[in-house]
Amino acid sequence: HKVSLRREGIARSAPLRKGNDDTLLYENIRDVDLAGNLLCNWSEVLKIMQQFPNLCDFSVAYNRIRDVGTLPITRFDLLQVLNLNHCGIQS
Repeated sequence: HKVSLRREGIARSAPLRKGNDDTLLYENIRDVDLAGNLLCNWSEVLKIMQQFPNLCDFSVAYNRIRDVGTLPITRFDLLQVLNLNHCGIQS
């Protein structure tokens, strides 16, 4: 299944609900497109990605992400495509 929220003004991840495993809600979603939003913080991008345990294709192209920093690497074993086009990432 695919979710596309292009150009929706998204700037951060939604807070997780206490006591719930939100990943179960999204386990059938494999393709997430968040291109053209207002994401600028790599840690927020990782929070969003972690909500989709079976993520294969993820796009945050045309967002405001400039630096991925030195955050710990999270494994996404099924991820095949990570689209960071036109984000201006420097490192």
